[in-house]
Amino acid sequence: VIRMEVIALEEEGEERDFSGVWMKGQRALIYCAIMGLEDEGIQLLKNKTILAQIDEKDNNDYTALHHAANLGCNRLTEALIESKANIHSKTDQIASTLFVPGGRTALHLAAENGSLDTVKSLLQAKAKVDTRDWENEVPLRLARGKKVQKILIQRARELHGPKPDTDLIIPPDEKGAIQREKIRIYNTKSRRFKRLDISSRRVLHKTHIFPKIWGKERCKWIQRELLKVTSKVGWTNKRHRQYSTVDIPVYDIPSVHSWVRTSITTQVFPLMAKAFDLKAESLRIRDYFFVKYEAGNGNQSGLGLHRDGSLLSCNVLLNERSEFKGGGTVFKESSKGPHTILADIGDFVAHSGQLLHGGEEVSSGIRYIMVVFIDVRECY
Repeated sequence: VIRMEVIALEEEGEERDFSGVWMKGQRALIYCAIMGLEDEGIQLLKNKTILAQIDEKDNNDYTALHHAANLGCNRLTEALIESKANIHSKTDQIASTLFVPGGRTALHLAAENGSLDTVKSLLQAKAKVDTRDWENEVPLRLARGKKVQKILIQRARELHGPKPDTDLIIPPDEKGAIQREKIRIYNTKSRRFKRLDISSRRVLHKTHIFPKIWGKERCKWIQRELLKVTSKVGWTNKRHRQYSTVDIPVYDIPSVHSWVRTSITTQVFPLMAKAFDLKAESLRIRDYFFVKYEAGNGNQSGLGLHRDGSLLSCNVLLNERSEFKGGGTVFKESSKGPHTILADIGDFVAHSGQLLHGGEEVSSGIRYIMVVFIDVRECY
């Protein structure tokens, strides 16, 4: 698909608007970097709208340059540098199946993966050898390969004189590296638990409903497009391990994806930020997907009580209440005590994902909703 988009770029030239092009939930340039599609990424950089997005971040605050450096895609790395990508941009932590501390630059990632040519390119572009991640690690302390370590030490001596900080010139020993990796994993997990702890944050014990954010016609359009796609490719129930739903990612419905994402970030995020005493710019979409709850034997009619993996969550009803019986979002614990919110079409229900909640079963008909998991960026 991305190759088809690039062919279209070649035909239409630099003026084609790529601002609304998404690939599997990622901006086109980030997607190319994640997948190691260097030729396609380099071609995209010829486009003005792509250049305007060059430093956009994914939901872990990784830019295209981070991903390219991480994979050792040096041609794409050099093209991004030449196109004025920010070489000092820092990541957020990853704390799911991988446990990677935040605060890392492209140089940290290239050094850790032993990508000698990419490290050289970044150093030539004045990447800093003394930037520390959230674990106080400089790129050298993560570096693999003696050649990579050697050029990092050489640059440190050039910049800091004959006696720079010890960790800028002494590479990690194997035994010490293993121990530090265990500490990094532990600390990354601890930060994640801290982010999700709402015990002392009473404002996050409240539930909210934002009425009529989406009009009926808009919801019906989304539902039509959703059913067009699912009639061909079907639904899945394997995306969430512990509390699975019959769902499909929003980005798999390309005709609505860009509009939906823009609406969430420009309409819903400001309301949630105000309700939960946060800054709208600190909110990030972690995951978003359409869910089907259907009455009848063998169908998933509801969802048991659970907590999400995100600090915040919201959902919106996409079809008329008259099309099903039952349903709603049930809360076992909140500032209001146990209660169920029965939203109307287009209403957004917002809450902390750490409140124990579930989907009330539908006794007849089908209930369609969109669910959004939302992370909150905080500095450490």
